[in-house]
Amino acid sequence: MLDGALGLAGWQWLFILQAPCRPWRSVWRSACIAGRAQTAPWLPPDEKRWLVEQLAAERRDTRKRAALQYRRRLTSPIIWAIAVAGTGIKWPLMD
Repeated sequence: MLDGALGLAGWQWLFILQAPCRPWRSVWRSACIAGRAQTAPWLPPDEKRWLVEQLAAERRDTRKRAALQYRRRLTSPIIWAIAVAGTGIKWPLMD
């Protein structure tokens, strides 16, 4: 429809027409979407409390899993075998 108008291609018109919407969309998002569960105005207090507890539990589980995975990596015989094998490799660029 606008392809060739004012010497611009159709895809260029898309950028021009969408550009004014961007700032308003970011203002709307920052005004309507809360950054934390405690400040969400649309959630009832009991749901806020439940959500905060669930997020805290997920954070704790994630930290525990990360520590366990790190420990498993350090004690893995496969990792140690690769590390030992890698020390004997002569790299061509390291003369």
